[in-house]
Amino acid sequence: VRAMQLNVIEVPGYEADDVIASICRTALESQGQGKEGRLEIDLATPDKDFFQLLGPDIRMLRPQKKNRDSSVNGIAYDVYSDRTFREDYGGLCPTKFVDIQALAGDTADNVPGVRGIGPKTAVKLLLEYEDLQGILDNATSIKGKVARNALTSEEGVSLAKLSKSLVELDCKIPDDVLFRDKLESDLTFKKPDDEGRELLRLFREYDFKTLTPRVETLWQDLDHAATGESS
Repeated sequence: VRAMQLNVIEVPGYEADDVIASICRTALESQGQGKEGRLEIDLATPDKDFFQLLGPDIRMLRPQKKNRDSSVNGIAYDVYSDRTFREDYGGLCPTKFVDIQALAGDTADNVPGVRGIGPKTAVKLLLEYEDLQGILDNATSIKGKVARNALTSEEGVSLAKLSKSLVELDCKIPDDVLFRDKLESDLTFKKPDDEGRELLRLFREYDFKTLTPRVETLWQDLDHAATGESS
């Protein structure tokens, strides 16, 4: 990373997920303040927690182990968008993913959820009661006995609220804490000052044969973009 001269953004006291979410928020807000052109954000991650950020201008590139039709620099991925989410979760908007996880939990991320409630039941309840608070407010009216008993119990309510707090991303890290300079300069990707010699030396030293052509292709694209801009 140092050899590529990539900027590293880290904020003490915040998780990386919250930093990414706050960068997305800043970028979209800056677009709304008269920046030219439409901004599109691609998040290269398999982490489902980022589903809650999906929208018209944000999508996910979820890396896949198997070969797929879509690839970036030789890496296969699945595009996951606002539309894909709605198709998978009964028409719910991506912001509701936090409430889905609050109810159903996620063992992979140590999110407990509410005992006896799975993703399908969570989606069904959200379609009927809109959000987690609406479900809790109407818990005695829930038709399913298992879900009703779980969500009217002190333990169920407590686990739902705890799970939501674990999943919900913090998008409100202040810009003066988030960036050393400003969004554009901190996130600019450019060719290293030494033309990449140190990075290629490290690749040869550690026998990273597949990475060398990928990086060289990236730099060629950057050179072409710079030439196009200057002309």
